[in-house]
Amino acid sequence: MPLLLLFEELNRLTDASIVCAAHFTKGNQCAKDPMDRISGGASINRHPDSLITLTKHETEGAFTIDIITRDFAPLEPFVIKWQFPLLVADKALDPAKLKKPAPARSDAFDQNDLLDLLAEHDDELSTGDLELKAGESLGWSRRTFFRKLKALEKEKLIFTSKLSGKWNIKNGA
Repeated sequence: MPLLLLFEELNRLTDASIVCAAHFTKGNQCAKDPMDRISGGASINRHPDSLITLTKHETEGAFTIDIITRDFAPLEPFVIKWQFPLLVADKALDPAKLKKPAPARSDAFDQNDLLDLLAEHDDELSTGDLELKAGESLGWSRRTFFRKLKALEKEKLIFTSKLSGKWNIKNGA
């Protein structure tokens, strides 16, 4: 017997309510319907008679509550805010203002910063030296450095000198 049907049978036999917790999928939850935010198969979020989701609000320490019911009139979403030791409804906050995800890491680093760094040290730095310099002055990880270096190479804005083995900027870059 599937797990959710066992819970249903337990509910019928004991006349007790069953409460289960689940986590959201990865990614931007504010773009999804509240019922579709829960990770796993659709049965976990379509089987219950009532479903309550808490989604981070743009206000720190606040959550938008969505209640989905099968047998009762629909309830409008509302916001709760942490006021130690309780979560309290805050009617001044708009439930539609969900927390948006931070921009992807690739958007956070501009390859032109590496181009500027190379302009300051044209034909002076090996790949290893340039990586160290990018880490020190730009705060880039090794992975970010090589991703941006490859992008600049692909755009033919930089090259390594055949004579010195050091990085150079192409004329006009």
